[in-house]
Amino acid sequence: MLQEYVDQLPDNEHVPMAPFSSMVVNLKVSTSIHRDWKDWTNCAVLVVSDCEAGELVFFELGIVVRACHCNYMLFPSWQISHFNKHFKGKCASFVFHTDKSGKDGIEKNFNGWGDSIKFIKA
Repeated sequence: MLQEYVDQLPDNEHVPMAPFSSMVVNLKVSTSIHRDWKDWTNCAVLVVSDCEAGELVFFELGIVVRACHCNYMLFPSWQISHFNKHFKGKCASFVFHTDKSGKDGIEKNFNGWGDSIKFIKA
């Protein structure tokens, strides 16, 4: 589903984070507990870090993950409350996701633009 959406983005652009359509870069960030209610299906987190602590916590599951450099995690960010703990050192992560609005884009012919000459599909 996600790749289908990415393949239909305007101007037939290459999306480097495919099958996801968006990427967030977190630099030196500890987050509070949250769910990403607007994410569509799963998100992926790639850790780029040289730090102590900073574990990723999945609240309802009671799981604490010590994410090391180059670890890649995939989880349903809209279903599970999560946060990362405080850390010491250099900590960064890339979060790949697709907004639920992407699903609407496919179902509603990209708000009527899907048949436009300016809208090139793969």
